[in-house]
Amino acid sequence: MVGPVLIACILLLIAGFAFLPIVIAFDTEQATYLQIDVGGLFKAWGEATAQGWYLGIQLPFFRKKFNLFSIRTTKKYKQHDATSGKKIQSGKSIRQRLRPLEVISAFRLHYLEWKLDTGDYVRNAQLFPVLGAFCQPSRQLSVNFCGENSLRFKASTQVYRLLGSLLLRH
Repeated sequence: MVGPVLIACILLLIAGFAFLPIVIAFDTEQATYLQIDVGGLFKAWGEATAQGWYLGIQLPFFRKKFNLFSIRTTKKYKQHDATSGKKIQSGKSIRQRLRPLEVISAFRLHYLEWKLDTGDYVRNAQLFPVLGAFCQPSRQLSVNFCGENSLRFKASTQVYRLLGSLLLRH
């Protein structure tokens, strides 16, 4: 009697994790440069302050901000012998190089707002019709002549879509 109930609870828990939303947001106007939220269970963000760059991590009962420049790595890298004359090949196939594109295709774009000013009036005038042609309700691309540069976007996916893009697409 306990066995089927336990199996059902485990399956419901796995199904619940499979449908957790993963939201990635980027906003230069509010100095939140990258924010990753996994269904309220985990949150990470990067921000810039006058003191430097910080990485924040939040779990249900834990919140911490780290200064990125105080983190030190102790990983040693192997020196390459330049006298051997052997070429080092990457060993990655075309399929492995396209893997990030498959992961990106699992995300859905909620909004994209890009305000661009190159500082050159002629170049701004040339970019104005080009970026205007790509505008849609979820994508606002604009050129301004006021010196404002900003980027905001929000994209989301779910764990099952992310796993499907990594494992099932051959």
